[in-house]
Amino acid sequence: MRVNLISTHRNQTGLAQDVDILQGIWASVDEKAVFRRILIAQPECLEAEYNVFVEVLNPSLFTYAAKNIFIPNPEWTYKTWISYFSSIDEIWCKTHEAVEIFKPHHPNVKYIGWTSIAKKPSEKKNYHKALYLAGKNIYRHPQLIVDAYAKAIEQDIKVPELHVVYDGTRMKVTLPDSLKDKVILHSETLKQGEYDALVDECGLSICLSGAEGFGHAVNEAASSGAVLLLNEIEPFKEFGYKAVWAKEETPESVPHPECMGVILRSTVDACVKALETYAALQFKTRKLIGKSNHAHFVERHDEWVKTTQEFLKTYSTGDAEEFSIDKSAIPEEDLPGVTIVTPTRNRPEFIEICAGCVDSQCYPKDKLEWLILDDGKDTCDEFVKHLPYARHIILMDGNTIAQKRNLGAQIAKFPVIVHMDDDDIYPPNSILFRVSMMLRAKKQAAFCTTLPSYDIANYTSFVNVPPMRLPQCMRVSEATMCYTKKFWEEKGFPEDIKVAEGELFIKGRESQCMELSPQEIIVSLVHPKTTSSRRVPRGTEPNGCHFGFTEDLFTMLSKIGERLKSDAAK
Repeated sequence: MRVNLISTHRNQTGLAQDVDILQGIWASVDEKAVFRRILIAQPECLEAEYNVFVEVLNPSLFTYAAKNIFIPNPEWTYKTWISYFSSIDEIWCKTHEAVEIFKPHHPNVKYIGWTSIAKKPSEKKNYHKALYLAGKNIYRHPQLIVDAYAKAIEQDIKVPELHVVYDGTRMKVTLPDSLKDKVILHSETLKQGEYDALVDECGLSICLSGAEGFGHAVNEAASSGAVLLLNEIEPFKEFGYKAVWAKEETPESVPHPECMGVILRSTVDACVKALETYAALQFKTRKLIGKSNHAHFVERHDEWVKTTQEFLKTYSTGDAEEFSIDKSAIPEEDLPGVTIVTPTRNRPEFIEICAGCVDSQCYPKDKLEWLILDDGKDTCDEFVKHLPYARHIILMDGNTIAQKRNLGAQIAKFPVIVHMDDDDIYPPNSILFRVSMMLRAKKQAAFCTTLPSYDIANYTSFVNVPPMRLPQCMRVSEATMCYTKKFWEEKGFPEDIKVAEGELFIKGRESQCMELSPQEIIVSLVHPKTTSSRRVPRGTEPNGCHFGFTEDLFTMLSKIGERLKSDAAK
């Protein structure tokens, strides 16, 4: 059994710990399982029985596994990702709150609980020292506890020395002069040993968070035998630890503006009252609370290990045949006829290259039709007439790309339509991969969003990745589209839009679509006359072509790039 663990894999984060925990517990019940750690930004990955996406999603990787599983943290799950859920087989939730958040959006949501890697219980706890657990998490901004400390000291509350560990590149903290002897800010990432030493020594651990997917920092502090001062978000309450609670007289939460779930608002006054409660605790009581928290962590952890091992045993594939994209491909005799639609205007030199890409496709030629919709003055007929399945259609000047795409779809004789724009490079498997993946997934449309790109005028290779917070319809690349004619007949391209015509074409129909890896599909060409908004990132130096073009193709593209650059400079 092969499992792809897909995440950001940043060191010293709760997310990295999640991946370690999942791999460890799964390996304990299946010694033959092979685990691979896949960086979320990769456009493709090795085939597997399971893709497990930890906190993040990359829809272009869905096709590489028999099943796709998502383990979300609601506060980092963009609402725009809901459209991808139809392509996910299961959602595993670490908290009961997450179950309630995701149940309305997916039919197969499972509660799996979670745990943390324990810290050693310490007999050296100093209850006059406190640790504020912010780390890299912006939902735990330290300014709240700093302001609470200032007010508590004004009220003569005896507060412990406070160490605030946070990421100074993400969060700015204003420390009043009155607190400089009481509050120590650690704004740079501590080495693991330094952080562990603080956890070991500090008798009080404070965490005030707007939202959490679980709460490793709190769980680790409990395992070390610390007293906890927490606000009342649901994941913290689910732990069941004895804590000093920052209770709000009127709890207030607001919907997250971009992500799932809500954000709890905490006030300085509630924190001050909690600090006052802690100050009133006797040493013996503090020690008993710490021991109780450690014991509860051990009990909770052991129960989680037991239940999760039983849960994961049901996912063992045993001696079953391994998943393979090739084995699940559509047999050649069952492949449908495909109409290729290429809008163009005054780009004969690009059409010559496009014709070569079309001719090199490994799709059965008797099942292909190529429509070139041309409203330019410079004819490109000489470059396409040698292909018997090509139709060069001359149009009146002034058509939008959307109008030409619609006309191509309207007159297409085959039930499946693919786009091949005139100024991009399409590998030989481009049509076959798009069509077979769309049909295998029983979808009506398929496309890429991430594009490997090459600037032919500046000799620069790069990969364009639209922000994942954008809706899928705003990330789509029209040059990579594949869809059924029926899908187009339901709603065509908006003809009055000059660019990004795919957005409204897809919008509202995302559940019928799938996203593909671009590796077998396209290399997007960037040049001075391109209509695409995708450009070389600022500051990128020329780095040559990294996409394996033949010498003849590279030379041809370079000549075109130099000419277009010269024309643009005039």
